[in-house]
Amino acid sequence: MKLTHRVPFLLLCVLVSFTYSVVLDQNCVHFTSPVQGQTCKSTLCTLAVDVCSVTLRVDFQARYLPFDRNEPVIVSLGSITRPPFKLIWNTANVPNQLITGVSFLAEATLETGQVISARKEGVFFTHQPVRIPTFTADYAYKGTNEFTNDTLVIPSETTTHTIKASIFWNETDVVFLIDVKDPSYNATLPANIQNEMGVEILIDPTLSRKPFPTSEVLIFAVPLNGKAYRINYMPVFENDGSFKLISTASAYKYKCKVDKWDYKGYSVVFPVPNGFFGKRAPERFGCNIIIKSLDSKQKVKRTSWIKGNLYDSYSPYIWGEVRLTPKPLLKNRFIQWLLCFTAGLLTAVLLSFAFSVPKRRKIIYKIENSEYDQELFEKIKAGMDFHITSQDLTLDKLARELHMPPGKIHKIIQRQTGLNFRNFLMYSRIEIAKERLRSSHSSEASIADTCGFAGVNEMEKYFNKFLKTTPYKFRLEQQVA
Repeated sequence: MKLTHRVPFLLLCVLVSFTYSVVLDQNCVHFTSPVQGQTCKSTLCTLAVDVCSVTLRVDFQARYLPFDRNEPVIVSLGSITRPPFKLIWNTANVPNQLITGVSFLAEATLETGQVISARKEGVFFTHQPVRIPTFTADYAYKGTNEFTNDTLVIPSETTTHTIKASIFWNETDVVFLIDVKDPSYNATLPANIQNEMGVEILIDPTLSRKPFPTSEVLIFAVPLNGKAYRINYMPVFENDGSFKLISTASAYKYKCKVDKWDYKGYSVVFPVPNGFFGKRAPERFGCNIIIKSLDSKQKVKRTSWIKGNLYDSYSPYIWGEVRLTPKPLLKNRFIQWLLCFTAGLLTAVLLSFAFSVPKRRKIIYKIENSEYDQELFEKIKAGMDFHITSQDLTLDKLARELHMPPGKIHKIIQRQTGLNFRNFLMYSRIEIAKERLRSSHSSEASIADTCGFAGVNEMEKYFNKFLKTTPYKFRLEQQVA
């Protein structure tokens, strides 16, 4: 009878023991330090766990990324055999841990021999100093697709690739110009490979300098095949201690330009409208540019303006800083209009004043220019034309032949043409030389001699004076085939 009463009691004890064991397994160890999502700026990091009373030992491990590798390493940090179960990790030789951060594992060994573990992911380190490069973006009118003087050259591990970029801004957007010289590129590459190739533009509008991208960060992908899109990252910290970055893609609705050339490379013109920043682009923002091209093994390789491992290049903490220069005063549309209006008004006034004197002279000329003067001028011109190609023709010689005073000849020529005797003579010879340059293949020296010039130099001198060009250029443009 007594045995019958003991059976339910024993079953109850077993059930309580099992329930206690399950609860013990679930809550026997958990991290109190570091806190998930914490950013450690010191080289000393404290690890601490709370454990149940039957714990004999706690072993700590850390998993992190080295600077020059994309594969994580796991290191043992040590064991603690008595309370408090705490240790200090010296991270002086560990690089900054960004994007994914460090993952910690604590394994508690109980008196029963059971091993219970707890983890803490998403702990970030920014204890190592970083050098932030800067780039100055100048103002340029909307539609400009040319590189500015301040060009950013992005070093590439592939010697055959040359990458340069430029950034400028205007009232509507911030424009990125990227040019990639890639002699191995050709349009016959499969579409899926060209989808992976191209450019990524990363912008931190608020200069938050967080270790990982958030929803405020702008990341745009411009593939060589297909349409551009935006990548949105959302950090998620789970209750079980895990951490992950969830990414989603959305279409980019604005126009961008991708030009491709076989065996030469490609270029990208990508505007980021001010709407992405709010009302207008900030004067300073974080930025990185990533180029995705094929390496010698025909695999897509990322080349980043900001150097680091594959993950670090996506961390706003180390991105460069772009600074927008103030808009030049002379590039203000209203100021330009005002200056042009003022300049035009002053030009009109000056021209009006300048032409007022010739008009008066023209009236006087009409009064004084009698038929007799016109007849004399025709006589003088005929005498000059008769000897025009003679190099020894002078004013005195012409005066003797025409039986007229030299001074009178000079005055009549100047009154009729506005030129003195010498210049009118050379002008007449230039007219002859023009026709011969147009219609013959004779040398310039021969034409200069047959037109009465002292030589080629004299002919070139007066060509430049009257026509603002040279005999060679005149022939090149005007010669009849």
